[in-house]
Amino acid sequence: MNCLSPSLGSPDTGRSLETFHDFVDRQKQPQLRGAAERLAADVEAAIGEIGRRSEAILATVNAQALGAGVRIKDQTAACIDNIRNETTTTAGRLLRNIRPGTDEKSAARAAGRILENASKLSAELQEKAEAAAASIIREMEATSHDVRQVRDEAVRGLAELAEDAMLKLAETEERTRAAEGAWETAPTVEDALKSITAEAIKALAEATEKVARAACDAAARLNDATDRAIAAVRQTADAAMQTIGRVIDDANARILGVTEEAVTAAVPREDIDHFNLAALKEKWRPRNPR
Repeated sequence: MNCLSPSLGSPDTGRSLETFHDFVDRQKQPQLRGAAERLAADVEAAIGEIGRRSEAILATVNAQALGAGVRIKDQTAACIDNIRNETTTTAGRLLRNIRPGTDEKSAARAAGRILENASKLSAELQEKAEAAAASIIREMEATSHDVRQVRDEAVRGLAELAEDAMLKLAETEERTRAAEGAWETAPTVEDALKSITAEAIKALAEATEKVARAACDAAARLNDATDRAIAAVRQTADAAMQTIGRVIDDANARILGVTEEAVTAAVPREDIDHFNLAALKEKWRPRNPR
């Protein structure tokens, strides 16, 4: 009876279920064996379903978290590329459009300031994006732990039902041996064995009903855990996306300020239009609500 995958339950739980299956195999009375086999099959099916549901939940939560992390990193990478491309272009124009007789060092210093700030902002953006993505992963790990707890508790509960049934079968075996050795007349022995068997069958039937109820309860608790996990990861992801959006807006505003200041300081007023600062202002304008 291989009820447990390596990721479900504990080794003790697995051994208990294997032992229960051994008890089932030892039953000679057809009705008793049939009742025990039904219980064993129901326990195995319930644990298997819990395992499948929990793995699907964990996969969904994991995919949600990883997807959000990828979106954050892609958005940040696009911003960094834009900053690097625009600042490199602007710095190059500064150096190419130096008029004869003007302060060449001033233009070079302005270009250097732009590129230095772009590099610094890019590193900050990368660091903050990684932190935002890591916060989502931490939330995913925490909620996944909660799902696994619900799963393991459900599996332990089902295993305990199987253990109780195993104890009942062991008791039935002892009572059967005692009945066979206590009376000599066949009718008396037969009646005693029928009574013992009927009692055991009734107990196994009740255990089977308990398994069905436990499986329904586990499904409900897994559904609750799923809702909580997905909501928690989504909330963390949304907050991280909003944070990184504001960080990007801030980085764009800062690099725009540095660029405007550098160009204005190094370029004659009549040449500033060549740098198309209006287009940079539009490209780097805030796009995320505060």
